[in-house]
Amino acid sequence: MNLSIFRNVILVLSVLSVIGCGHYEIVYTEKHAVPQESTICVDTFNGDIDIEWYHEDEMSLEITKTSWRSEDELEKVEVVVITDSETRITARKLDDDANVGVSLSLLLPVGTAIRVLETSNGDVTVNDGTGNAEVNTSNGDVAFSNLDGTIDIRTSNGDIIVLGGILKGARTSNGSIEAEIYAVPPEGTVFDTSNGDIIISVLRGLNAELDMDTSNGSITIEAEDLTDVRISDSDGRATLGEGGPIIRLDTSNGDIKVSTIKPE
Repeated sequence: MNLSIFRNVILVLSVLSVIGCGHYEIVYTEKHAVPQESTICVDTFNGDIDIEWYHEDEMSLEITKTSWRSEDELEKVEVVVITDSETRITARKLDDDANVGVSLSLLLPVGTAIRVLETSNGDVTVNDGTGNAEVNTSNGDVAFSNLDGTIDIRTSNGDIIVLGGILKGARTSNGSIEAEIYAVPPEGTVFDTSNGDIIISVLRGLNAELDMDTSNGSITIEAEDLTDVRISDSDGRATLGEGGPIIRLDTSNGDIKVSTIKPE
């Protein structure tokens, strides 16, 4: 097990900035060796998580600490990196009353898998890569693009966009959900929001069942290969292809729209 606290490691880059009145920021960039087969877990607060992959052997970790009180607040938080069979990156306060947030931007070696991503008052953005990801945030948007693996998302007061991957669930409030669905897990998948639209595109030829419900909204289906279509003002059901796992779409104060992705 390898434990690194960012104040005690060699930093590639360190920049302290005062951004406007009462906004203080410091940025560190580190390099960490990640064991083969290790999965990545990230836990922070009042900040964003951004993850991409690149063709290098080490993980590049950019740490941005921000305070709206004073420069001294930036010293009241640390980021701990534990590299083992599971690599954990954790931001934690050294003072419970600290007025500070931490954003984390990762470049991972190709083949490294992500597992758990958690923050509050921040966005989560993942581009490409691999893993079976569980995402929890609040007051933030979540966006995934082309992940090779499963995705399960919970947020509030934020939008969700998922392009590719196998979506096990997407839940938010006061936000919309947009997804491209190429496969459905055997247990099905759930899209649940309030005060937001649900817009999905499903791969032509996909075998699944659609179960849709909305209040104060409409349901529009422009997908192909549908049978047993039953739509009323606020709910509907339909069979995609030969049927299969259930895709549940549930919103209030929002519309539901379903269309088709044609194979390339």
